[in-house]
Amino acid sequence: MKKMLLLCTMVILSSCASKLVFPVSNVAPAAEISVKIKKDDNGNREINIESKYLSSPERLSPKREFYLVWMQTEDNGLINLGQLETDASDKGSFTAITAYEPKEIFITAENDVAITYPTGQEISRVKI
Repeated sequence: MKKMLLLCTMVILSSCASKLVFPVSNVAPAAEISVKIKKDDNGNREINIESKYLSSPERLSPKREFYLVWMQTEDNGLINLGQLETDASDKGSFTAITAYEPKEIFITAENDVAITYPTGQEISRVKI
């Protein structure tokens, strides 16, 4: 009975996701951005970002082509997770799975998706 209770507790805790809200951006102040981080059974982290009211990067000054999601880790440095895409209604979403534990996640506006270090404007950043 105790083993069953312990197993149920572990399943419930491992399936919990933490949700964090990015602070208001000076570059895109209307944007509402949140991130959910969930640890899976293999120890990987699933990162889900949702945005509302984040205008397309072409509307920024200076104009950019892409929003990129970055993850700062303690042991593995800075990682370009990929592109946050926005639609015509200014909603965006992004999902990535990583083996690394994030310390910070941030979004920048860039002209190249294949860069290894951010060079554009930082939109917002959240510490984990």
